[in-house]
Amino acid sequence: EALVAAPVESDLALVALAAQMHARLLLETGRISAARTVLEAAPRLGRGTAMLQSHREVLFAAIETSLGRPNRALRLLDQNRAGPSEAEIAVAAAKAHIALGDLRSAEDCVRAVVAGPGTPRSRGPLVDALLCNARIAQLRNEHDRALEFLFRAIDIAGGDVMLPFAQVGDTFTSTLTRHPLVAAKWPIAAQHSWGDVTIDAAQNKPHTLHEPLTEREQAVLRFLSTTMSTTEIADEMFLSVNTIKTHLGSIYRKLAAGKRRDAVLRARELELL
Repeated sequence: EALVAAPVESDLALVALAAQMHARLLLETGRISAARTVLEAAPRLGRGTAMLQSHREVLFAAIETSLGRPNRALRLLDQNRAGPSEAEIAVAAAKAHIALGDLRSAEDCVRAVVAGPGTPRSRGPLVDALLCNARIAQLRNEHDRALEFLFRAIDIAGGDVMLPFAQVGDTFTSTLTRHPLVAAKWPIAAQHSWGDVTIDAAQNKPHTLHEPLTEREQAVLRFLSTTMSTTEIADEMFLSVNTIKTHLGSIYRKLAAGKRRDAVLRARELELL
């Protein structure tokens, strides 16, 4: 609000940009009515501001979808399909189609973003599109395919594109619970609300192991707290059973544990899990 009321009022484009940023933050924290109010109060722009106008319609469409009115969202987006924010519009339309249960149309919307010619202007729309594809696959009970899209989204995000992960909320909670390796790489912004982002206590805990676990051993350790067998862990990590057994032997030795249950208990005491 301070940004919108600041002295930049003489430059309507800057005022509109500030309003859109404010509205997006409100929308992502669940304050949908407030987001709409901010957007409606922003100045209307003229020629030479097509990008800002396009972003405005994408935000309004997201608001309509959040309010349970995806058909209204699609009507808004249909007027701007060929605009400068084509990738963002396609993803917003896909989310509206998912809300309507029209998975085929949703898939068609994001196909051009994920597999189309050229490179998107930024990684944000591509990550968002991949997460939409993961959602579509999950709704079709194609869990392996959903997992593949999640891995691609995480890799492309590279740890610095977080907003799309925050937007999905708890959509992939069950998948992350079943696949600790994916959960370990999930951006922090998706695990906490924007108003309550905290640092994992394990990051501040002094390491009391005489010989620390390697990165691969830490990945194997996360599976030990599940019901997965050694063979299933090997399949999940694309490693041989013998390699997993070697890692397990090293983990048990470093944790001074004689069996799997003891290793998990010891790891929890050290806040490694």
